[in-house]
Amino acid sequence: TCVMTFGSSVAVMKPFNEHPLKVVNRINSVKDGGGTNDYFAVRYAHKLLLGRPEQRKIAFVITDGMGRPDYVRRQCESGKNLGITTIGIGIENDVRSVYPQAVNIKSAKDLGAVSFKQIKLAV
Repeated sequence: TCVMTFGSSVAVMKPFNEHPLKVVNRINSVKDGGGTNDYFAVRYAHKLLLGRPEQRKIAFVITDGMGRPDYVRRQCESGKNLGITTIGIGIENDVRSVYPQAVNIKSAKDLGAVSFKQIKLAV
C-alpha cells in the first residue's frame, strides 16, 4: 500500500516500501483543510501504480469530489485503460457523479468494510 495526501498539493505519506506501523504518527497528524486537488492526486497515484509489478492495481480516493470533476473523470478512464481501478469514497458526500466507481459512507469507521468489499468487486 501507499498513502497519499492531497489538498492544495499532493504528497506521499507512506511509500509502498515502508511498513505501515512506521507511519502511524504521520497519518494521525494529517489535518484537513485547503482545496481539493483530486485530479493531480489521481494522476499521481496512477503514475505510481503503473510502476508496480502487481497484477491488480486499485486507487482508493477519499474525497468530497469537488476538485476538477471533469478532469478526474477523464483520468479515471485513462487509468481504467491502463488496468487501474479507481474507486472514489465520499464520507458524507456523494461522489458518484465524479468517480465512475464510487461508494458513499456515513463515517470513517465504515471505511474498512467498504474498502474490503470494493477490493472483492474489483477482482
